[in-house]
Amino acid sequence: MPIVKVDILTGRDDDTKRVLAEKLTQAVSEALNLPPEATHVVIEEHDRANWAIGGVRFSDKTKTS
Repeated sequence: MPIVKVDILTGRDDDTKRVLAEKLTQAVSEALNLPPEATHVVIEEHDRANWAIGGVRFSDKTKTS
């Protein structure tokens, strides 16, 4: 039972997350030769204030852009 965990910023709609889960499931199923039902996908959403790259939070980047 593979588990795929994806961390993304909040703001994506349900259709986008549905497509992401479907494509990840398909890729894992094909790579590991498993039925799709064996693959679990967990999508974790994070606020822009709680995610930083290079010490700069995403919420701060959007303020200066």
